[in-house]
Amino acid sequence: MPVETRSCLDTAFSPKNANVEGLIRSGVKATDPRLSELMKFCQAVMSRQLRNNFPCNTPNGAGQNVETLCYEQFVSTGNGEVRPLDRDAFIRLAASGGTVQIATLEMPAARSNRLQAEQRVREAEAQRAKLAQQQAMAERQRLAAQKALADKKKAAAELSTFRPY
Repeated sequence: MPVETRSCLDTAFSPKNANVEGLIRSGVKATDPRLSELMKFCQAVMSRQLRNNFPCNTPNGAGQNVETLCYEQFVSTGNGEVRPLDRDAFIRLAASGGTVQIATLEMPAARSNRLQAEQRVREAEAQRAKLAQQQAMAERQRLAAQKALADKKKAAAELSTFRPY
């Protein structure tokens, strides 16, 4: 049995104060069907290299998928929470029936940069909206002044053609 697999099994059995050596002494062999699922799990976990700093997609504040940088992390899930785990805690929790997974999470620096960029976009959009509002108000004022001038000219023209009896 590979050293990594044996180490994983020892970690999985540790909450029960058991280990591979004790199982061997009690006559349990590596081929024992009771160990097959745990052996497969340990082989998969121990051979798995968690990825780091790789491109991935995540939803932004508007719900659109955007590209960012991510990493993989052993986690436990439950009660709507995702809690990071080290490899040994992941193994112990999985062996005891806990809910675990390998999660893809956004790199903290990438998340910070993405959120700052989204904030700048929101601020720019707010400035554009404010400018459009100011331009619309200026146009209304210009039209009102133009109408007032036209009314004044019309009144002056009517006055100049006024003939008293």
